[in-house]
Amino acid sequence: MQHTIGEVLKTERKKQNLTLDDIQQKSKVQKRYLQLIENDQFDLLPSAFYTRAFIRQYARALGIPDAPLVDAFINEDLVEDEPIISQPSEQIPASVDDYRSNNLQPAENIETEKETKKLPSRVTRHPKSWLDHLPAIILSLFAIVIIGVVILVVVQQNSSNETSNSSYSVVSTSKSSTESKTSTSSSTEASSSEEETKENQIKVTSTESNTINVTATDVTEPAKLTITASDTGRSWVSILDNTTQANLLGYTGTNGNVIGNGEAGGMTQEATLSASNQSVKVTIGNKPNIAVTLNGQAIDLTSTSNTVVYLVINISYKS
Repeated sequence: MQHTIGEVLKTERKKQNLTLDDIQQKSKVQKRYLQLIENDQFDLLPSAFYTRAFIRQYARALGIPDAPLVDAFINEDLVEDEPIISQPSEQIPASVDDYRSNNLQPAENIETEKETKKLPSRVTRHPKSWLDHLPAIILSLFAIVIIGVVILVVVQQNSSNETSNSSYSVVSTSKSSTESKTSTSSSTEASSSEEETKENQIKVTSTESNTINVTATDVTEPAKLTITASDTGRSWVSILDNTTQANLLGYTGTNGNVIGNGEAGGMTQEATLSASNQSVKVTIGNKPNIAVTLNGQAIDLTSTSNTVVYLVINISYKS
């Protein structure tokens, strides 16, 4: 039997006795977007990029496979019952395991098989936006930067070799040249040592699926945790104390703020951390659009390719 994407998600949600508020809490997707998805009103969502991400998070919150639903959205098709029931999922909760073991049948209120595989006319497929090409753009810029650095190192090395050969040709200046080289070497070593110490203050210790675990040591208190969105896109973020679940952005509730171009949350969200905040959890939607810093030092988010990321920062403050 075939159903629309919204029918599959809504039926599964009701089968698990969950409300849209429950799904919002689990998926971190705003309730108004969840309602649009259940009504198959994809043309009212921000873009095809966000629509795919929201469908995927909704399905994972229910513990059902997301791939058939995302494929149905991309191909403007209906969804077969069989892929949703039989295919395994990496994040299926115990309640869904019980659903399978008891061989429960789909809800009786699901519509009968459609005569055509095309989605209803109200479902409009979004044209690809520039956000769909953002990963390729970032990789291209990264490659350009690496090439530039390599060229700069080669030029500096050649220049250093020429200077060294010149100093050895003049006997009267050899001592001064040697002292200068020694001073430069000492300065370079000291600078490298300071840079290495700074880099070692923040370290990614492990990455599990879409969760990045980070340790930050010798952190000056109070610490500033800053999340910045690019001026050409938007994301949603939240910052919670990982122990007390207290909201560190100063508003009520645990859901994130939408930030970025034209959003009420602005371009930056910043939390002030004290010694009581030993572990902080940052939830990020649309990761390629986001940069995170702790006391001005960037935190690496590239260890996972997921769009939605959970960043857990364990902090040790200076005594």
